[in-house]
Amino acid sequence: MVLKNNHIEQIPTNYIMRRWMRDIIPPDLRSRRSRFSNANIGNQKMVNEVTSVVDDCLHLLVNDDKKLEDFLEKVKALKIKVEEDTKNQPSKKKDDLISEMTGAQKPDKNLIKNPPVGSYKGCGKDSRVMGGKEKGIIESNKRKRICSKCGGKDHNIRTCGKKNQKQVESTSSAAASNT
Repeated sequence: MVLKNNHIEQIPTNYIMRRWMRDIIPPDLRSRRSRFSNANIGNQKMVNEVTSVVDDCLHLLVNDDKKLEDFLEKVKALKIKVEEDTKNQPSKKKDDLISEMTGAQKPDKNLIKNPPVGSYKGCGKDSRVMGGKEKGIIESNKRKRICSKCGGKDHNIRTCGKKNQKQVESTSSAAASNT
């Protein structure tokens, strides 16, 4: 109300509290133990304090580009020095970090296989329609049945006598019609 009466349309940045800003990291996320799992409780408090101090410095320097660049260079130099002092520690691989966070080891073999692919609704058939010529070629390549009783073709042992009777009847009827 005071700012409105003094015809100030935008709130000056020095009156905006840090906790009102969107980009602030919630304190409970900074203080989580899982972030640095190998640190004990005393070290965890120091880690939280270091994070808070660096965060406060960034908040103070956010509007001054030159001082922010100087701060960044100093932090990078400090990081290089810390890395040189702790060179003997093994670097962590991505799989090791994930297994450490989840608490489960990655299996050596993949035991789960892909599901079989089935046909979808409306996809049609896998086989194509064959023409008469193709059907005839396939039919001619098939093995023909041979009668095991008489050795004749076009019938088998079950229909052998019937075929013979039909042939006999047809020849006797042809002979009778000739006389």
